[in-house]
Amino acid sequence: MSDYPIRVGMLSRFLSAGEQRKTVAAIQDGSIDIIIGTHRLISSDIQFKDLGLVVIDEEQRFGVRHKELLKERFKLVDVLTLSATPIPRTLYLSLVGRRYVIDRNIATQSAAGGNRGLRLR
Repeated sequence: MSDYPIRVGMLSRFLSAGEQRKTVAAIQDGSIDIIIGTHRLISSDIQFKDLGLVVIDEEQRFGVRHKELLKERFKLVDVLTLSATPIPRTLYLSLVGRRYVIDRNIATQSAAGGNRGLRLR
């Protein structure tokens, strides 16, 4: 990664206390561009300098309570949730307006210039 102007960090309870302190300080001063971590990232001592995007992998036991905490703490931050939720449930949630689903064909057409933007359904 040294060829790219991006600094990536990792934070979890499996790091030593000293490593965690260094990483938390880097998060707070904005010197880390991308941080990958566990539930440790939503601890009360973590203050992001300029958080722009949160990506959640639901496979990693990130529950409803944790997602609600994120929504409350970071109201103006975009969230991308990766899910292995069964298709019928995802379809139901999109139909009742609880989850947006991007039509892959529309995304492909848009990337090729055949459509103006993505439509969320």
